[in-house]
Amino acid sequence: MKVLIVGSGGREHALAWRVKQSGATVYVAPGNGGTALIASNVDIPAHEVERIAEFAKANGIDLTIAGPELPISLGIYDEFARRGLKILAPSRSASRLEASKIFAKNFMKKYGVPTAPYRTFTDFNEAKNYVSEIQEFPLVIKADGLAAGKGVVIVKDRDSAVETLKSFMVDGRFGDASRKVVVEKFLEGQEFSIFVLTDGENSVYVGGACDYKKLLEEDRGPNTGGMGSVAPIPFLDGEKLKRVEDEIISPTLEGIRAEGMVYRGFLYFGLIWTEDGPFVLEYNVRLGDPETQAILPIFEGDFLDLVVRTVDGNLKGVSVPEPEKKAVTVIAASLGYPLSYQKGKEITGISGDYLIFHAGTVLKDGKFYTSGGRVLGVTGVGQTFEEAAAKAYEGIEKIHFEGIFYRRDIGEKWFKKILIVAGSESDREFVGYGTEILDRLGIPYEFRIISAHRNLPELMEFIKNLRGYEVIIAVAGLAAHLPGVIAGLTKLPVIGVPRDTGPLNGQDALYSMVQMPRGVPVATMAIGKHGMINAVLYALRILATRYSWAAEALKNWKR
Repeated sequence: MKVLIVGSGGREHALAWRVKQSGATVYVAPGNGGTALIASNVDIPAHEVERIAEFAKANGIDLTIAGPELPISLGIYDEFARRGLKILAPSRSASRLEASKIFAKNFMKKYGVPTAPYRTFTDFNEAKNYVSEIQEFPLVIKADGLAAGKGVVIVKDRDSAVETLKSFMVDGRFGDASRKVVVEKFLEGQEFSIFVLTDGENSVYVGGACDYKKLLEEDRGPNTGGMGSVAPIPFLDGEKLKRVEDEIISPTLEGIRAEGMVYRGFLYFGLIWTEDGPFVLEYNVRLGDPETQAILPIFEGDFLDLVVRTVDGNLKGVSVPEPEKKAVTVIAASLGYPLSYQKGKEITGISGDYLIFHAGTVLKDGKFYTSGGRVLGVTGVGQTFEEAAAKAYEGIEKIHFEGIFYRRDIGEKWFKKILIVAGSESDREFVGYGTEILDRLGIPYEFRIISAHRNLPELMEFIKNLRGYEVIIAVAGLAAHLPGVIAGLTKLPVIGVPRDTGPLNGQDALYSMVQMPRGVPVATMAIGKHGMINAVLYALRILATRYSWAAEALKNWKR
């Protein structure tokens, strides 16, 4: 099969890499330095949809996959359909779900898809008057049209709101794309991305990821196209995914059908999980970048077969297995991105031992040079996020070009820093009072059942080999010595929680913990449910002294 990938970024390199694994002959238009090594680059810009269609027709291309949003919004599906060519892309009409934020918000409201309350504006003075009367900040201001992932600004006060509106609507920061805006309520929670393939009637969940939009560590600085991503979504269990499917994916697809849109392609849901459940931040009508660079390396099954089924309208009854591994992608950017940056810098240290997807690169005389703001991404794959991140950073640290810049905290939030240990299966429900908070805040943790008196050798071996954890919570019931044994085996802080069990209703466990011998310190919580809840919050306070994500989680919990 001959497959043409349209686009030139890391997403398109990842697509070409994955499709080639199915035995296809791959072309990329226009491609980059990385795709040149595994496919045939075609010197046609992605926005020249007629020329791309002519190439596909003339060269017997069996299937085309549209990567970025621009050719989709320009009607590449419609052009290919007119010529009788197969392409994975939604129609120009359907592309409005991404190409116009105003259209998308009105669509969500019409079909009952949960999203933040909003107002739309085409006149600067009306928008200015509106934000001048707002009492609750921050607010979110979005350019209506396509802005390469940079048309969203979170404003913290009236002055910055007015300044952003002027930049968008009067100064034309993104040209016509920002002459109209959406102003919406800021939602608190954990952002994540869901990707489905749909043939218009049926859909299949392809995967999900969490990306890092801010330029700097601890999520500071301006928005970018994405500085890294992790997959799968660390906190999305089966119950949460079911809610997303029922409350968001299903009504969206019903709306697409009701509007008569032709849609055979990827649908990207930019979501946030709040205390009230999932809400839609945005729709995209294609795969995300850099999320694709993390999703495809751990995708289970024949990706190309799934794409063909979508284009042929044959997705009924199809499902994709859950990934068995974790992936972390770190983006190397040019100094100055996302504003001004230099090009033409030679890149060294690219090794075949690492999974590297090129974005802003060119290949000249056997050497790679920078040609964009986001230059390349290194993806690590492992059994845990810690292992995957270690591989990604090991690879990216070998790469060099003048002005290379990358975040050094990608994936860190999803490392398991909290260990909860209980002595019996009967403790599981009690522990749930605390883990429910961690689940709601999207904080990873490990829960182990190991008895100190029934299986002391196992506990000693487990504690001796601990890696990565920074706080331990130990639950004590009738066998009240678990926290003390653990505290005697580790240098990590140990938080003891006495259960309200036994003849003394937990008081024996409480006194055992507060009377630990010298040199075996245990921080002791109150007896029962409230003690378990406070133990989790105290663990987050300890972590908040080092990690901004823990401090942010505590702030969200208080709100």
